[in-house]
Amino acid sequence: MKRFATAVLALVVALSFSIEAQAQHPYANSGPEWWAKVELQLAHSLQSELPQVREQQLKNIIILATYYRDKLDLESAVVPLISIYKRDKVMQHREMALACLQSIGGVRASEFLASRVSPEESDAGRASIRAVLQEYAEGSVEPVALQP
Repeated sequence: MKRFATAVLALVVALSFSIEAQAQHPYANSGPEWWAKVELQLAHSLQSELPQVREQQLKNIIILATYYRDKLDLESAVVPLISIYKRDKVMQHREMALACLQSIGGVRASEFLASRVSPEESDAGRASIRAVLQEYAEGSVEPVALQP
């Protein structure tokens, strides 16, 4: 009887974690077509003239690269992110572009980071990642405009 109760408790705990994970990651069950549209939207929005749009999409990339890495290919965002890192007038956007490159990883991003970014800048990028993920965990930022 004790084993049965333990098994039931384990099942309840596992189901509650699964339900909590679904609540935290609402896009997890979206299909491949939806994710393909998200990729296009991200790439397009990174080139926006509006700084607020670029900033939100930089945050989106950090969140998506962290929680949905298996659902979408962010490799197409690497070149625009490198451009933002090198040229954006807003220093915070440049720091967030670095954080995005760190979040995405992959060959192209990693080669750029290894050849062009100092250890201090890398630390700042990781701090930006933590800040965005903390905002997301607290519910004060959501990946917005993901309605392709």
